[in-house]
Amino acid sequence: MSFSNTLFIFLAVAITLLCSSAYGSEPTSKNALDAQAYRFQLVINADATQLNSVLDDELIYTHTTGTTESKSEFLETVQSQRINYKVIEPIDVAIRLEANIAIITGTVNIEGEVENSGIEFSAKFVEVSRFVEGQWKLVTWQTVRVQK
Repeated sequence: MSFSNTLFIFLAVAITLLCSSAYGSEPTSKNALDAQAYRFQLVINADATQLNSVLDDELIYTHTTGTTESKSEFLETVQSQRINYKVIEPIDVAIRLEANIAIITGTVNIEGEVENSGIEFSAKFVEVSRFVEGQWKLVTWQTVRVQK
């Protein structure tokens, strides 16, 4: 088996496992964090089609610049790669579950490009997600830059 075939199979299995753990019949801290990791990977991959299914229709997405976007605006940002995310790495994450609501806070390290200029920064984040019909959907994301 060639390296590319092996890599493809590995990625397919990894994505399948990640997707299956991000969904379930009950909201848990683990599947909320798995859903967050899956969503970050969709943003990095600029996969707006799949990303659409994990965002709440009433999404409020606030960037570190203070720019606030609706679901459709954020999907356009991702699809157009106006912000081309390369790394989204959460650290120091805390989660609180209240029934079907997850409140996740922490720090996220971000690397990417905006208008062909590299960006690299850390930000504190607050995320609110809602468990609906067996899956987590992002309702609110808000960040503020911090010094590394």
